[in-house]
Amino acid sequence: MSEPNETKTSRSTKALDASNQVFPRLIEYYKRAYKAKSSGSSQIVYHTGNDPIEIDYAMGLIPMFPENFSAACGAVQLARTLIDVSESMGAPEDLCSYFKTHYGFMKGTFPDGVNQALKRIRLPDPDLVVSNKNLCRLHPLWMKIAAEHYRVPYFSMDAPVMPPRYQKNETAFEGLWGSHYRYQVGREALDYCVAQLEEYIAFLEAHTGRRMDWDRLREVVARAAELNELFQRILELRRTVPCPVGGEDLNTLVFFPVCLAGTQEAVDVIRAALTEIEERVDAGRGAVPEERFRLIFDGIPPWFNMGLFNYFHKFGAVSVEEAYPRAWVGRLDPEKPLESLAIKYMLSMNATATYSAVSERIQDRVRTYRVDGAILWNLRTCRLVSCIGFPRVQTSFEQDCGVPVLLLDSDQVDPRRYNEALVLGRIDAFMEMLEERKYGGAGRASGA
Repeated sequence: MSEPNETKTSRSTKALDASNQVFPRLIEYYKRAYKAKSSGSSQIVYHTGNDPIEIDYAMGLIPMFPENFSAACGAVQLARTLIDVSESMGAPEDLCSYFKTHYGFMKGTFPDGVNQALKRIRLPDPDLVVSNKNLCRLHPLWMKIAAEHYRVPYFSMDAPVMPPRYQKNETAFEGLWGSHYRYQVGREALDYCVAQLEEYIAFLEAHTGRRMDWDRLREVVARAAELNELFQRILELRRTVPCPVGGEDLNTLVFFPVCLAGTQEAVDVIRAALTEIEERVDAGRGAVPEERFRLIFDGIPPWFNMGLFNYFHKFGAVSVEEAYPRAWVGRLDPEKPLESLAIKYMLSMNATATYSAVSERIQDRVRTYRVDGAILWNLRTCRLVSCIGFPRVQTSFEQDCGVPVLLLDSDQVDPRRYNEALVLGRIDAFMEMLEERKYGGAGRASGA
């Protein structure tokens, strides 16, 4: 593991004006939440990464994500400081760096310089804490620790693992991957998850004194549905050759469906982004001046060094598709709000899909986006990614699709796990191989 070298990390250069609005809006999101908490005008609910926040917005609550906070700390180069606090208290080096960033923030005391830097993205204390067992097995423990630290009520939602028999079930529900990625779940699984959401609403009502307004929930879900449709249209336009916008933009724009699903602000920004992308498609303008390679970049991106996406541009390469931004885009029916939210958040993640469903999805991505190669950003501190997710993903790319894969071991916020010389050297070699494979020569792979 390399020592940190802050001069080697860099921000990305983005193609869209909407993408460049994200960080200022993120700061405003934290300011609003902190002000609401301080004034007592609303309550703060901590969430894990893929929770039904539309329910919170419908009840006038403010959902906040410690994981988003950790990502923001990575972007402003604060994560290392907070991780050091966690490790000084006994946290192992191979534990999730998102968790260690947040844990260090909860437990640490910091000098004025760090406190000043944290002011822009300071996470307000929660009134309630929630987790969803649909993806990461650390999430429930993490949120339980947070609830105990802040001495607030805690609620955990469960999600079933899908057995193989559901692939042949006659009842299909369209999940977050849309019509191209349908895998089937039994009615009992859907009913189980809806019951979990009903219990969650009862939990919120009991601890906030607020009642669910079902008409308002339908309105919020309708806005989230509009947001999802706009985002899905962006994903579809990225199939265009040349691709109008790369992963540096999409991984940034995902802030809106993650943290602001169901709000008008999210709809407005993503609609503006879509308009920009449509204009670029009409003008034949790609993310790179001359597109030569189309890549998939899977994994939680390196928030501390998003400029890495721009590094591929020197080869005429662009990330045209990523699993991460797509993970919060689902079909929603405002007339069936709880069923829709159950499918989107609890029944459509990789952790609940069979291998053949994952393989089918990857094959469709490769075909529809005309992919030349795949980059897997392998998080060694994430068991789900490194031990469960990427082994089957890599196998599907290479064996089922015949697509070359570059597996890069690093992290999403901890710069100590990023060795720039090693990473760039491996990217250079991978691009030379793609050059030979696609064009029969290595003349352009060096960026010449």
